[in-house]
Amino acid sequence: GTVYLLSTGTSNGLSRKTRALVSIGGNTVYRYAAYARSSIGMSSNASTDSYNASIGAYNTSTNLSSNGSLGTEGRLTLDSNTVVHGNTSAASYTLNGSAQITGTQGGAPNLSLPTIDFSGPQTSNNNGTGWTISGLSYNSSTKALTGRGTITFTQGGTYYFSSVNVDSNSNLVVSSSVTSPVKIYVLNNYTTSSNFAMNNQTQKPKNLQFMVGGTMVVDSNSTFYGTMYAPNGNITFSSNTVIYGSVVSGGALSIDSNQALHYDVSLATDPSMGGSSTPTVVMWERE
Repeated sequence: GTVYLLSTGTSNGLSRKTRALVSIGGNTVYRYAAYARSSIGMSSNASTDSYNASIGAYNTSTNLSSNGSLGTEGRLTLDSNTVVHGNTSAASYTLNGSAQITGTQGGAPNLSLPTIDFSGPQTSNNNGTGWTISGLSYNSSTKALTGRGTITFTQGGTYYFSSVNVDSNSNLVVSSSVTSPVKIYVLNNYTTSSNFAMNNQTQKPKNLQFMVGGTMVVDSNSTFYGTMYAPNGNITFSSNTVIYGSVVSGGALSIDSNQALHYDVSLATDPSMGGSSTPTVVMWERE
């Protein structure tokens, strides 16, 4: 679903070559495995690759590809033993030790991030039905979710919270019976502690979507099927986290050691995720 466009021009004896990687079917938000406006840092033994959730679960034999691309307007820093199976777009690069990018290293992508409109979710949401909590505390007046326990979503819909601060050894479950996206809007920060399991039983990233106005912190030993969109804040993943889907940060993105990011390529072409058949520039370089 991608093509290279090559262009050479000469004027007054000066030649310039430009190459662009164009995706047939793109998305202004989820066109990368991960994008961050300020910077991306990946610690040792982290990796990216891709698969197509529309045809089935991630499988290294039958559903695996090398489109785990990264984009940032700032610096991309990869520590030792980190492998990006895909192309990269960044203003500058730091590759330490045996860090590797299997595709092409291009310039900054100049991606525009739409603002999140919270007015609709605040006044029209499914907070009264479609989900249950056990152990956690939900304040129906302030719309804040805190504590330790399990939150279970049994149907798709729009869910609004002013903030989420969940303690360690908690769970977020999307029931396997869910057939439409669970869209979680968080006005301020979304923070979890260690061993927070986000069990999207449908194993389809589009069925669990986070739109966060502040920062996002996902602590260690988590597995996540979904998308994360935080156009105003940083996103931090602690060690031993596995991500299936796509992550977008308006600040810095920090991916700690021993983490895997498996990009779902179907997010870029799915109409329900804003995908289209319009050609989109994924990365470019010039010499």
